[in-house]
Amino acid sequence: MSQRSGAKYLHDQLARPATRPPSRPQSHQRAPADYTLAHAGRQLRIGPIAFWITVGTLVIMGVWSIATATYFGFRDDVLTHLIARQADMQFAYEDRIADLRAQVDRITSRQLLDQESFEKRLDQMVQRQAALEKRTSALAAIADPVLAASALIAAHAGARAMMPIFMLLVPQARADGLSADAGRPSFTRAAIAGVLGLIALGLGLSSSAAIIAVLLLLAASAALAWLCTRQIGGQTGDVLGALEQTGEILILLTAARLV
Repeated sequence: MSQRSGAKYLHDQLARPATRPPSRPQSHQRAPADYTLAHAGRQLRIGPIAFWITVGTLVIMGVWSIATATYFGFRDDVLTHLIARQADMQFAYEDRIADLRAQVDRITSRQLLDQESFEKRLDQMVQRQAALEKRTSALAAIADPVLAASALIAAHAGARAMMPIFMLLVPQARADGLSADAGRPSFTRAAIAGVLGLIALGLGLSSSAAIIAVLLLLAASAALAWLCTRQIGGQTGDVLGALEQTGEILILLTAARLV
């Protein structure tokens, strides 16, 4: 009985159609494709081409740098020429900068000179104005017009007479200018000028006023001679002008007080 049941089981297994185990669904995912170029039916990948182009460029640059360094290393004259050219360019720039600085200094000094000249002329004008005011006030103090005219003539002549004496006794401060052009007068001319000045003062002023005016002229001349010799080493045309204006004002003030 057991043999019959075993034979029947084997028969049933053979008669049953064969079944396959269910297959797993296959994945349809693909690897991402590289960027390609299609030409004439052929596809070229960009990645390798870019890589080799980069490598070739770096190699060419390295070879060029090595060749250039080798060339300059073995050719001393080229390197020396380049260094000399660079030095010449630097010197040219420095010379240009020095020229510009010198030009700026010249312009600045010229402006300073112009300013000093203007201030000097303005100072001279102020001094002349003050001298004119003093002269006018001295003349206004003389009530008689005849005495005022005679005092004015005496003051002008007496102040002018002191200039040759001053030029003879005080040395010149420089070799140019009005005083240098006029030269140093002789003793005879200085004496004649002094005598004419005394005569003008005696005729135009009273005796007491003339004596006081002469003393004031001598004191002012001595003080101015000491000052100009100490400050600038002698007399100039400006000093002579100051002497004349000072002497004229002193004579007019003396005449205004003693008339």
